[in-house]
Amino acid sequence: MTLRLVRYRGGRSAPVLLSHGMGNPLTWSLDTVEVTLVEYLVAHGYDVWLQEWRSSTLLSTARHQFDGDEVAAFDHPAAAALVATETGRSDLHVVAHCVGSLTWLMSTLSAAVDPSSMLCSAVGAHPVAPTLSRLKVGLHLGEILHAMGVRILTTSSFANKSFLEQMFDRELRLYPIPRDEECDQAVCRRVAFIYGNAVHHPNLDPATHSALHELFGPTNMTMMNHLSLMARAEEVRGVGGQDEYLPHLDRLRRPIGFLSGARNLVWLPESTERTFDLLVNEFGPEDYRRNVIDDYGHQDVFNGANAVRDTFPTILEHLRWVNA
Repeated sequence: MTLRLVRYRGGRSAPVLLSHGMGNPLTWSLDTVEVTLVEYLVAHGYDVWLQEWRSSTLLSTARHQFDGDEVAAFDHPAAAALVATETGRSDLHVVAHCVGSLTWLMSTLSAAVDPSSMLCSAVGAHPVAPTLSRLKVGLHLGEILHAMGVRILTTSSFANKSFLEQMFDRELRLYPIPRDEECDQAVCRRVAFIYGNAVHHPNLDPATHSALHELFGPTNMTMMNHLSLMARAEEVRGVGGQDEYLPHLDRLRRPIGFLSGARNLVWLPESTERTFDLLVNEFGPEDYRRNVIDDYGHQDVFNGANAVRDTFPTILEHLRWVNA
């Protein structure tokens, strides 16, 4: 399949690759905020690469059926190889978000890639979901939908949607959402149903809130079922449930930072804490750091109106720490 890398050459630094989650690279470049992460890093002299792996909703591959093992085995090694070819450098510094973090860790643990450093946002190798999401994955809701013939879920909601889609959106008004995250936007409710509450609303300006549909879109049930399996196990696993990644924990002996929003309701902050604690206990504290950003959720860590002030300096500090 054909995937995409976009380069923003801000300087002669080591290449910094940004890898999105189950959305697309607008995580890093959505222009409804005054300064995006791409603009911020380019302004500080970094050679920035935006990776689009097969879940990118800007590519047709988002509607294919695939699992996390395939992403780890093929997409990330291909991106790393192309960056090395184009730059002539062997060092690569990865900043990954959500499922991008999970799959880059899986790829590293399987020795398919060898990044010089990583910054994992929202989740480490131990995905811990909030109570409502744990209930859904415990009931195997994804597998039930798959058995019923559902192959694709989407966060998109349009004015000319079908009668069934209208009914679905009406029913989602009953879906429990924390009071301070309630809004009248159908996309937000769909995102909450599929992934969890993906933004802490007070951090978004109106333009970004209205553009949330651009950050998400279709997702396939095969990948969602793999994520559900890992959420039940609360650790990275192969698509068949096999424990094929964490037995090779020594492959994570490299500089790794972890970043969580304290209000994240997709993956709880414990998702980075468990991996950080395990690595520190096994190999010592020298190569590992962890930051929790107060009053931030999941996606707004990068797309919040004040992210340039509140979270981007943490990413810059990480890159300077790893000598990128």
